[in-house]
Amino acid sequence: MEKNINKCYKNLPDFYGEAEKYLVFIKKIKHKEAIAYMRSNFNKNILNSYCEVGELNPECLKISGAKSNMVKFSMDSLLKNMIRHPDINFSDYEKIYNIILKPDAIKFSKNKKNCVLLFKKYNKTYQAVVKTTINKSENFLTSFRLAEH
Repeated sequence: MEKNINKCYKNLPDFYGEAEKYLVFIKKIKHKEAIAYMRSNFNKNILNSYCEVGELNPECLKISGAKSNMVKFSMDSLLKNMIRHPDINFSDYEKIYNIILKPDAIKFSKNKKNCVLLFKKYNKTYQAVVKTTINKSENFLTSFRLAEH
């Protein structure tokens, strides 16, 4: 039986660089098909690897009921994000820490399961979505993109 080992990357540059290597295999496939291909062909340990990208804003922490303030970004979500939002580059991803800790605006999904954080910087408005797991033990960045105006 394969042991489930989810690698924790120590820094965003290494995590992003590794994602770029995997993206080479799926870049020429259409968006929806690329994500399905990735999820059916890549090792689950790769997709479940993650990088800790920051600490959740206290207001989001309180409303979500999360037991931890740490936010993780899985390889699966990063690759999905890179496929769906090719306009976002590494310099944008470097802003995630500040966005989740000190957003300019906070919104919540109707069911309070997702915390939507908005952050405006250099004439761009970013939207980061953080979801807390059902057992409240972990928080994951599930989407990061430029917000629609």
